[in-house]
Amino acid sequence: MYQTFCVVLDYLIYSRKVSIDSESKIGWVYYPGKAKEYYIREDLGRKK
Repeated sequence: MYQTFCVVLDYLIYSRKVSIDSESKIGWVYYPGKAKEYYIREDLGRKK
């Protein structure tokens, strides 16, 4: 169903797990292992 597809795609874009480039191609950008490394780094501006 196209409506469900749009809802899922909107969620993935909002949660920054996919991105759309200038040619309208969708790419997966979420890597949990790397995200966890960045999450614990204090120099990236996130406050605990």
